Amino acid sequence: MKNLLTFIACLLVLSTFSTRAQENFEDAAYAEIVKALNYETTNVYDDYISLFEEADTLDNETFLIEFSQKLSVWKSILNEKYEVYKKYEISLYPQISEVSRTASVANRETLKGIEYYITGFSVSDEAQLTEMWSTGDKYYSNGYEQHSNAVNLYNEYSGYNEQLSERKILIFFSIISSLFSLVLFIKSRNRSSLNAEIVRAAVYKELFFSSLWMTGGLVITTVGYFYALKTGGTYTIFYGAILVGGWQLLKGITKYLTNGRKTLNKLALEEKNIAIKSSYDSSLDKIYNEKEKKCRNCNSMQPSNSIVCSKCGSNLL
Repeated sequence: MKNLLTFIACLLVLSTFSTRAQENFEDAAYAEIVKALNYETTNVYDDYISLFEEADTLDNETFLIEFSQKLSVWKSILNEKYEVYKKYEISLYPQISEVSRTASVANRETLKGIEYYITGFSVSDEAQLTEMWSTGDKYYSNGYEQHSNAVNLYNEYSGYNEQLSERKILIFFSIISSLFSLVLFIKSRNRSSLNAEIVRAAVYKELFFSSLWMTGGLVITTVGYFYALKTGGTYTIFYGAILVGGWQLLKGITKYLTNGRKTLNKLALEEKNIAIKSSYDSSLDKIYNEKEKKCRNCNSMQPSNSIVCSKCGSNLL
């Protein structure tokens, strides 16, 4: 029976490497869209804000040069990410289409603003320049607002709250399992000379190694899950290691708590009592083997079995 259980456990552990959680089309689409949205947020909108925050520290000529260079970069990014949104504007999933269309509108509005900025660099009339850049600001602001709407729609439609809940659960169990393994490791390092404590440390060591299967499975699964969310790919669920390690750990803890701990506590108490008695007997032997002892008050020497100093009457015990 034991060999059969061991064989089944080995099969479960091996099966973890072939079981994968495949992202469906909807998840993959959302992953690609949010990746494009995040890239635009960081490299277009946040970059725009950062540039104008630094404007006060730059002279006018340097700012205009940097602004002109940034416009070309932003234009290239927007055109590239537009292809992502365009791909999903018409979809079997209405919510994906809505997010994509909103992102597309944001993309085109921002791009119009950039075109007005670029045109402004080519005019010499100051009034016309002001008009071009003012129009550019308007389109850019509209684009940023629509971009925020697209992000909010994604959060609402893509199951963001469910994903966040899953992440919290995985993080919670990974941290708890890691801390539990750490506690078992610390307890397994007991350096007591008592036989009962040595046995107890060995039990904790065995429990620690059992917990590593569960902790390792949870941590690796959590890391893979986060990577899959970021890339829109797949991740491996190490359920074999988690289940086998968890079962072995639960079985070991149950056995220890129901029987082993009581026996070890009783054995440890007996060993401590023997050690205390032995130490006490040694102290008494030392006292009675001494022929004389000195009074702490008058420094006179008294017989070893004396209780009161015969010279000053002080207590010798």
